[in-house]
Amino acid sequence: LRDQEKGGGSILSLQLAAARHLTVTGAGEQDVGQLFSQLSLQGCSRYREMAATEADPTTSTLYYVLACMPAKAVEVGVAYMKTVFSRPSWNMEELQPMIRVLECMQYDRLPPQTRDEVLAYLCYCGGIKAMFLGYYPIVAYLMERTRTLVRNAKLEFPVQLSLLSLQELHYKQWVEREEASRGLTEIATTDWVPQHLRQAADAINQFNQDHLSQDMQLLAMQDNVVVPTASSMPSGGHRGKQAVSVINAQPIVGPVHVLEDGASCISLAEAVMYSRVTAFSPLCNGLWIKVK
Repeated sequence: LRDQEKGGGSILSLQLAAARHLTVTGAGEQDVGQLFSQLSLQGCSRYREMAATEADPTTSTLYYVLACMPAKAVEVGVAYMKTVFSRPSWNMEELQPMIRVLECMQYDRLPPQTRDEVLAYLCYCGGIKAMFLGYYPIVAYLMERTRTLVRNAKLEFPVQLSLLSLQELHYKQWVEREEASRGLTEIATTDWVPQHLRQAADAINQFNQDHLSQDMQLLAMQDNVVVPTASSMPSGGHRGKQAVSVINAQPIVGPVHVLEDGASCISLAEAVMYSRVTAFSPLCNGLWIKVK
């Protein structure tokens, strides 16, 4: 970490590494003094003071993590993301520093309400990233997990769920035209959906019908999807039954990635794509996804 020739050495790199260490070990304030001293970092009490006066929300969130105050870090981080999502326009670049800090923590030890709230924001960001990267096999799952977390935890989520569905269907029209068209028609004809979203759904659906060809859809479906070596080989034989992915409820063909509960599975391709858009497990338990 302290070797600049190997990409380490910056204060931010050291702070992020220390934050991940705190999460993994569950170390308290008294246990981390020696580590912070070795890394030439401030003590927990000093980070607590700095966090309270820091104007930048991302830096303040990181300082609260280093002060062994994960719940407060989540509170500041989520408040910032809520502010960004509440604006008429925003971009992922401005959120990426905060996402990087929030992904330094695991949330399995936090109260379920706190865990579910931060995971809802990170799942949504992961779904948007997956759309831009062309990872269509995981987009629907990430967006559905966002909706589920928001509904079950009764969160005041700044993005309307109807808008979230519209974003998903707008992307989906490039890969599953007929299914997307049915979803867009449902949004366009549902009374409780805001009028501007109904009009947008109708316009997207019309564009779909008038301009998208089957060839364009097939090209989009093949774009950027991860295909590991031996993906066409059978899987699950050692278990005595076919492994089924929790992402799409379909039998897995090719290498299998077993999730941290030891029972749930996704394909290796899904695991690679998932890990590139969010650090957290598809099981939404607050633990990191670990792809070997």
